[in-house]
Amino acid sequence: MPYLLFRNQNNREKVYKLKFGINKIGRLLDNDIVISDSSVSRNHATIEVKPDETIIKDLNSKNRTFVNEVEISQFLLKEGDLVSFGNVNLVYNSIYRLKPNLVANQQQPIIVKQINSQQNAQLFGTLTTTKSLHHSLIQIASKNREQRILEKLKILLEISKQLCSPEKLKQILNKVLDFLFKVMDVDRAVILLVNEQTNQLEFKAVKLAYQVKNSQEFYSSKITNLARETGDIIVTANAMTDERFKSSKSIVSSSIHASICVPLKIKERIIGVLYIDNLFMPFVYDDEDVEFVSCLANQAAAAIHMANEFDKREQEFLQREQKLKRQINEFMSVFKN
Repeated sequence: MPYLLFRNQNNREKVYKLKFGINKIGRLLDNDIVISDSSVSRNHATIEVKPDETIIKDLNSKNRTFVNEVEISQFLLKEGDLVSFGNVNLVYNSIYRLKPNLVANQQQPIIVKQINSQQNAQLFGTLTTTKSLHHSLIQIASKNREQRILEKLKILLEISKQLCSPEKLKQILNKVLDFLFKVMDVDRAVILLVNEQTNQLEFKAVKLAYQVKNSQEFYSSKITNLARETGDIIVTANAMTDERFKSSKSIVSSSIHASICVPLKIKERIIGVLYIDNLFMPFVYDDEDVEFVSCLANQAAAAIHMANEFDKREQEFLQREQKLKRQINEFMSVFKN
């Protein structure tokens, strides 16, 4: 998956993910990549991502577009090319790679949050006060805080309405993941539920961004088990470099970077976990993302519980119905004789 990588004077990085197809770049908010710099035109350039190539085009911008300090009108991008929109310089990468010193530094705190039940209750209270909005992956266009609060509440209300009707478990799980991908910019998500017989987490539903290779075992059992065992929300900035997870093969093989794992709770009983991650961005989730996923997980847990209870009642009804049919057949058989 290709990216543009921006690094400021303090060596802090920002990653601009490029989707397949046309990516519009400029100052206007309706661009796919918004760069708020006076040297960048309102509609500055496009980058088209194809299966086998990536092409950048200048849109007659005032300060022009450059690749490796050479002005271009159209150019086939290669790994490591320096792309300049006016005075803003970015590096093109086909796959995001961590800085070598970051991977080597095992002392860096990587789990950025481990939120217990009491802290989680306080987190819900911040739904109407969160100020850390600019780096959130929640796909709400407005930058106005009050408007974002209203939009989030509307989304959660709509999700609640959609999940409140009795449906089969699989339909509920798929709805939860569909909502998640509509609202947030994530790469992969999975729901694991506790098997009542084995008392183990089992894979139940998965959803992946269309450009991500399908795999049901991408998640780390160490992360999901930690969330289940502690009942805490686990937020990782870069799971690949965390000491607690360094022996996990799934983390290394799946390139798990930023992730959130939220326990699904009914009262104090944990019935499963909701896990999401982003593959190529090591530092990505902010408080707004965590609180939203937590709210969604609460609604999902209630809907899953209701679906399970509905299924149990249905099974009990079918069993009683079959028993009644057998009794009628036995009675009729005796009556005929």
